Amino acid sequence: MKNRRAILFFLAWSIAFALALALLSFGRHPAEDSHRPYLSALDVGKVAKLELDRARPGGAVERIRLSRTGGRWRIEAPISAEADDATVKRMVNAVAFAEPVDALSQSDMASLGRSLRDFGLSSPKITVMLASEEGQETIEVGRVTHFGDEVYVRRDGEDGVFTVSVQVERELSRPLDELRRRRLFTIGRGDVAAIGMRGAGGKFSRLTKEKGSWRLTEPMEAPADKAVVEELIGELCSAQANGFAAAGAHGAPAGMGDSEGYFISLRDSFGNVEKLVLGPPASTNEIWALTPEGVVVRTDAALLPFCRKRQKMLEDTRVFPAEPQSVISYSIADGYPAYLISHTNAAAPWRMTSPVDATADADLAKRMLERILALRGVDLAQDPDKGALSISVATDYTNFPVRMVSASFLPDGFRLDNLRDKLLVRYARADVRRIRVKTAAGIEWDATASEPLLACIEKGIIAETVERVAVREEDLDRYGLKSPSFTLSLELNGGDSAMRKLLLGAAAPGGGRFAMIGGTESAFVLSAATVSALTKPVDETLEKTR
Repeated sequence: MKNRRAILFFLAWSIAFALALALLSFGRHPAEDSHRPYLSALDVGKVAKLELDRARPGGAVERIRLSRTGGRWRIEAPISAEADDATVKRMVNAVAFAEPVDALSQSDMASLGRSLRDFGLSSPKITVMLASEEGQETIEVGRVTHFGDEVYVRRDGEDGVFTVSVQVERELSRPLDELRRRRLFTIGRGDVAAIGMRGAGGKFSRLTKEKGSWRLTEPMEAPADKAVVEELIGELCSAQANGFAAAGAHGAPAGMGDSEGYFISLRDSFGNVEKLVLGPPASTNEIWALTPEGVVVRTDAALLPFCRKRQKMLEDTRVFPAEPQSVISYSIADGYPAYLISHTNAAAPWRMTSPVDATADADLAKRMLERILALRGVDLAQDPDKGALSISVATDYTNFPVRMVSASFLPDGFRLDNLRDKLLVRYARADVRRIRVKTAAGIEWDATASEPLLACIEKGIIAETVERVAVREEDLDRYGLKSPSFTLSLELNGGDSAMRKLLLGAAAPGGGRFAMIGGTESAFVLSAATVSALTKPVDETLEKTR
């Protein structure tokens, strides 16, 4: 029975106390200090010192001291480390711009029989001090109100109690690690003037910015790919620590010396240098890193292969740093038109899609691509207006910018027209239904039974060169193709519509003849041997008819 009465008494007392607190929450009047709309009167832009005393279980106190010099915050205690400017600014603003919701004067507390203890302010949970050249202010933070959305606070030197948003307490309760600088480099992206990179046991790569352009100065002198450099700088300047090895940990563990880990340095235009070392794995997706201030942190593991790959790309001084299997097209232009060679994938045949749509010469197309991918910065035209070729390359992952290359890039005597395939005719004997031959004089006969002609067609009639890849009307007379010396009409087993006409024109220099496939746009030159193989049975037939 006694226990029951004790329990009932305790419950009644608890309810009464909660009601009293509720009355305090609802019955207090708003702060009437009109010239103090915010908790702090200091100009936040001038606050240069922040001190926190935070109560810990067992009576211990965590003391954190921060100061700002040259616009940058730094932790002075309990460790010496760079602070995260954005986080500290949020903390200062949370205090400085906190709006008092309710106020309770000392006389109000006395009339209610309350003391600072009832608001958790006799032994504050948090004491924060802000200081600037204007002076300093100390704020004490007590317990959370009955409804949980506000917290009791008190200004040092004043007797009254205020309530402010509970967000103030949350900001001031941030763990020490959250106050530390997370960015691995403090040098801004636009301020980087030089980069150094070296893998363990590898060669050192140095990049410098000269008159707005990036150059590789070690291990060789060469222009650097601006896009790759900017991508690298963007990644480095945004890289952050995920966590810290231990509060105040300094010095590198085994395997993280400058010559052991992956070393990176950034220099700004004022000569300030920051060095970072990426080390061994810290977890499945993280690696250890030694920051410029000598603190061991954890960062994303992806940063290491990213840097290694970009270093390799930057050391590749080719104009088009790509592998042949990734190239889907390239173009070469010596004025107009451009010769575009492309294929859909590495296994597909190469085609010329400009200035005509036709099969490309596979061997020449591959050899030309090899020459293009071997181009170096020194091969670029110094004066693009003096006989330069325009070359571009597209891969399955990027389109490289057009480069101007000296005309001497092409082998002596090489003509871009020859990139077109030179096969004019090739059919299996069984596919040929009829061969008809017609001369310029109008003599026509059936040559289907001509074994030599069938043998030539089955073996393939291949031109020696491409005279002109896109024939103009005025070229037909010059090549003797407007009124061909011989026209070989091949009717195929695909039907009457399946017909190919091989036109043999005037004699070409060297003993051959100009030739063309009817309905196409390109003119070729057949060698003297090929012409002989084609015309000998024709000549023999003509001889018999005489």
